[in-house]
Amino acid sequence: MKNKVAADNYQALLETISSEYEHGESGIMKAIDVAFLENLFWQVNSDNARPYWEVMPKNLKGLYVGFHGQAPL
Repeated sequence: MKNKVAADNYQALLETISSEYEHGESGIMKAIDVAFLENLFWQVNSDNARPYWEVMPKNLKGLYVGFHGQAPL
């Protein structure tokens, strides 16, 4: 994100992570929530975060907002 790589390059990865969260075991779900999403937009300004937020699946957005209380924008 900081390097402004096109968010479309990561859309398939985000969809895979989303699916794993929905169908995975509890350990995987916790890792996605805690290790991945809680830190995903750390030190990324809102302009750089916006394209990634727009392609992020709804369930992952919900986890992020659930922890931080707001979107990273």
